[in-house]
Amino acid sequence: MTAVFASPPEPGTRPKYPFAEWLNGQQWVLTRGRDYWGHPDVLIRSIEASARARRLRVTCTYDTNTRCVYVRASTWNPDGETDA
Repeated sequence: MTAVFASPPEPGTRPKYPFAEWLNGQQWVLTRGRDYWGHPDVLIRSIEASARARRLRVTCTYDTNTRCVYVRASTWNPDGETDA
């Protein structure tokens, strides 16, 4: 289940997203207007940066038809293998 925000963030402020929850290894479906605001590319870059900081691999995909971002993180091994 994704976090539901009551309203979009105020102009000039940065939204606070639950990256730790989104990077827990489960597949997440994030819907624009409910789970995030703004351009999906910005969200995906933020998720990728958060994953790097946690030494995780992450796969993010944007579906233009549904306007959803699909997120799945896994642990990172220097050998190139991933663990879900």
